[in-house]
Amino acid sequence: MADLPDETITIILELQRRLVQLINQAGATELSVFEIFGETEATASVL
Repeated sequence: MADLPDETITIILELQRRLVQLINQAGATELSVFEIFGETEATASVL
């Protein structure tokens, strides 16, 4: 198996970090929307 250049590894790790941040932000946004419209865990499963 070939070794990846350091620059490629750096880019991959930066993209991974950004993806994790976006997933976290999406989850927080979803929770905020649920709270605004009065959804609960019980009603969210029906959606």
